[in-house]
Amino acid sequence: MGQAGGKGSDRPPACIVPTSTQIRRAQPQLTSKWWALQAEGKAPVPLCLDVYGKAFSSMLEQHCGKYRSEHQRCIRSRKLDLLNMSAWYPECGEPFEIENACVGGLLVEIDKWCSGPLEKA
Repeated sequence: MGQAGGKGSDRPPACIVPTSTQIRRAQPQLTSKWWALQAEGKAPVPLCLDVYGKAFSSMLEQHCGKYRSEHQRCIRSRKLDLLNMSAWYPECGEPFEIENACVGGLLVEIDKWCSGPLEKA
């Protein structure tokens, strides 16, 4: 995710936005132009965090948090380096991929429910 919590923290971040990769994966199903602007870096991350980072973090934890927790637990239990994806992905990649798929689904739902405000942004 963009702007995560501290290293090794079990707590979810208080403020977060989807990464450009997560947005691009969901983009064929997204209707608002907002997402393309964010994915292309034309909507600055600090602005995005300020505008919807806390709300997104809360929804993310509610709907996708268990996959994030499973991924972190897998990394810790095997004492793998989170920054070395080639080392942890074979053993811990499944919850990572499920979390990212969950984020994509969440973006589609947010796009449906919030298209008016997103277009005004």
